[in-house]
Amino acid sequence: VEDTLSELVERYSLNTDQRIMIANNWPNEVLVQASRLKSQMILLGVGHANLAQRIFQGAQLEKVLLETSCDVGIFHKP
Repeated sequence: VEDTLSELVERYSLNTDQRIMIANNWPNEVLVQASRLKSQMILLGVGHANLAQRIFQGAQLEKVLLETSCDVGIFHKP
């Protein structure tokens, strides 16, 4: 995914931003940062998890999907 995005960034002069943050409530932090940066797309990586984690994370992921004002891409991390 990163290689494909790098090619698109070079071709279309897009700006990308990669951040690492520690937060108690990651969905809210994602929404705040996207708003501050006036993001047009959020790209989230989702890894393997057991069923309980998937259910718990699903509610958080749903919050980002419902409340963001931009596109959200989700990809499976190896």
